[in-house]
Amino acid sequence: LKRGDVARLVAQTFAEMIFIHGDVHCDPHAANMLVRRGPGGRPELVLLDHGLYRIIDDDFRTEYA
Repeated sequence: LKRGDVARLVAQTFAEMIFIHGDVHCDPHAANMLVRRGPGGRPELVLLDHGLYRIIDDDFRTEYA
């Protein structure tokens, strides 16, 4: 797996969670993420430790963006 592809996947995943769905994983460190080779050799991200999330409203998301 290429580091740039993994970095892009992590950034896109968290951006989608926050700006599209309004969910914030409140403990996003390396030990709470696994990366595996998916179909076609592309990286897949597996998020762990779902104990602390925060849902943000549309107004906050718009201002934060």
